[in-house]
Amino acid sequence: MSDRAILIADTNKVLFETVLDYFTQRDLRHRILWSPSETEALNMVQQERIDLLYANHSGPGLINGLEIARTVRQKQLPTRIVLGAELTLKEDRVKALEMGCDSFLIKPFPIHDFCELLFNMLQPKQGFRGRLIGMRLEDVIQMFCYGKDSILLTVNNGREQGHIYIHEGDVIHAVWADQHGVDAFYEILGWKSGQFLSQVILNVPERSVYMDWQTLLMEGIRERDEIRHALGSDDAQTFNHDTVRAQSQAQKDITATKSREQLDGQKRIMVVDDSRLIRKIVQEIIEADPAITVAGYAKNGVEALEKLNEVSPDLILLDWDMPVMKGSTALMHIMIRSPGPVMMLSGFVGGVGANPFDLICLGASD
Repeated sequence: MSDRAILIADTNKVLFETVLDYFTQRDLRHRILWSPSETEALNMVQQERIDLLYANHSGPGLINGLEIARTVRQKQLPTRIVLGAELTLKEDRVKALEMGCDSFLIKPFPIHDFCELLFNMLQPKQGFRGRLIGMRLEDVIQMFCYGKDSILLTVNNGREQGHIYIHEGDVIHAVWADQHGVDAFYEILGWKSGQFLSQVILNVPERSVYMDWQTLLMEGIRERDEIRHALGSDDAQTFNHDTVRAQSQAQKDITATKSREQLDGQKRIMVVDDSRLIRKIVQEIIEADPAITVAGYAKNGVEALEKLNEVSPDLILLDWDMPVMKGSTALMHIMIRSPGPVMMLSGFVGGVGANPFDLICLGASD
């Protein structure tokens, strides 16, 4: 019998029996203990060495995982702690992590993944635990992405709180206030200082970020630096992303709906790409020639079709790999609705993506 001990503190014995069965079947001879009450769990943790504690967090009146964690940390016991809570108690996540919990899981979670998490937490590993002081947020995100981790980063700048989800080394979702996806990610990345807490996640949210993490970070850093440069270093700490982004978007909307009279005979190009950075680079290249201009842009195939009549382009530069509607599908609709010159512009075409000849057969000029 191993001297490693896991304590499951939950009024429901089913989870304990599942964990016991998992370790028994794998001949992992850890002691699996069970406690149906908060008081008994605290007594067990203090009376014998418990290496890993899972506590159900139901709030005051039942098993209050936060109180168990607070007591364990106050007594400086070497116990690793995982809390499990209903969705209604998700706001306690930050308190739990700040208190020293290793993970805060939202129910229901995949039972097999939960057992794997407990097993991995008991394996001897080299390295350090704790907070990283003085690191930039983009460095932290890179570290987790390169490590192919699946974690939740909770970021706090003293006034606001945001969440960045990384799954198997890719940024898949971000939340700030009532915003989700890329805009929420850029808002969080723009905070000049604060603190972050990380934890392993078992519940992977629906994806809202589709860019690869390198492009996402590159564009976010560029946007942040441009905003700070525009406002000046003295104002950089207090700028409002929503206001600046709205002003920027308003300017883009003006340039995106230029009339033919305003363009004075210039050839009109529509750029369809989900990457802000690529759209900006392409626009700079195109508008270096006074005979042509970017008359409109779209972030995906659906948006391109909606703007097609409004922009009335002489040429469309169309990315292949985009969310919502891929370039190949958009190309077919464009050729049916308003046939015209379309050039595919993508790093995926001819590689892991579409065959260039297939796209030419669908109507692409090149």
